[in-house]
Amino acid sequence: MVKKAARVLLVALCIGWIAGCASQASIDSLHSEMETISKTANDALNEARRAGELSQQANAKASEASKEANEAAAMAEDANSKLDRMFKKSMMK
Repeated sequence: MVKKAARVLLVALCIGWIAGCASQASIDSLHSEMETISKTANDALNEARRAGELSQQANAKASEASKEANEAAAMAEDANSKLDRMFKKSMMK
């Protein structure tokens, strides 16, 4: 009876040990996957931040270009007005 109980206990310990090893391997695998996912997420976050910086730079350049275009349009309008006055003045003579 003691031998039978010892065998059952030994088998139970072996099964527990095997299950413990298997679950430790699973935990290690999950830990490795979590590290990979975390690295990927950090890389994506860094790329998103860089894209935001580039977007701000592009927006600043677009604003500057728009300002310069408005100034050029105002200068062209002024030149057209002067030419019109000169033309009218020459027609009056």
